[in-house]
Amino acid sequence: MLPIVLALPYTNTSSCISQQWAIEGFSTFDAPPGPLQPGTPAFFNASSLSFRFEDPNSNTSTACIRRLAAGAGGTMADPHHHYPCDDGSVQYEYDGEILVVSHEFPCHGKTITASASINGAVHCVDKYGGSQCSTAITEIDVTPEVMG
Repeated sequence: MLPIVLALPYTNTSSCISQQWAIEGFSTFDAPPGPLQPGTPAFFNASSLSFRFEDPNSNTSTACIRRLAAGAGGTMADPHHHYPCDDGSVQYEYDGEILVVSHEFPCHGKTITASASINGAVHCVDKYGGSQCSTAITEIDVTPEVMG
């Protein structure tokens, strides 16, 4: 009897994330609760988070926007929930200091999830009774890593 030998194809998922992702225009605003103070632009009546995600590996480009109800106040930090971007294959989580973005996409016949984070690149200032945070530069290149 001859032994059976199985040859399993090698899948190099690192080739699917060979180029860095870009996080563009990251900005948050944590609004105070209640009505606007006189002279405050209406935009600052609601807490919001926004950025643009670009993945040249999969030609994915999507807006990521979350806005709380006007007058509700509150923080955009929510480390226990993943929020979808306009392209549902991209999700993010923000804990007030670290933004973690994950992207699920096909790679060599498999679906993989890669993630990247920006940490320490966010600067916050008090504005209109709330707190506005943004990146000092318009675009941050991040190196994705394959998860699980």
